[in-house]
Amino acid sequence: MSSGCTEETLDAGGPVLGVFENATYEQGEVELFPGDSVVLFTDGVTEVANPSGEEFGERRLIERVKATAAASAEELQQTVIRNVSQFCRGHFHDDITVVAIRVRTN
Repeated sequence: MSSGCTEETLDAGGPVLGVFENATYEQGEVELFPGDSVVLFTDGVTEVANPSGEEFGERRLIERVKATAAASAEELQQTVIRNVSQFCRGHFHDDITVVAIRVRTN
């Protein structure tokens, strides 16, 4: 995600890592610039549901990331995890993993 608050989703990839012995993966590339953030997450983040059954979803995740555009990678990660936990009121049905990376500006 660039510092101008745009988002880009990588389409290349493959199945979940470590599950299929002979899995093949596509390589993708994106150019990163100072101030950009990269957020990696498992499906447990976007598929977690609130008491009404509504999923957190990718759009809500992107909005949370954009709202913390000036935050450090650690703050970004903690904010996403806190927001997901609040959304589902702590009732997780899958694991969640969030990795946030911030490209240095110097």
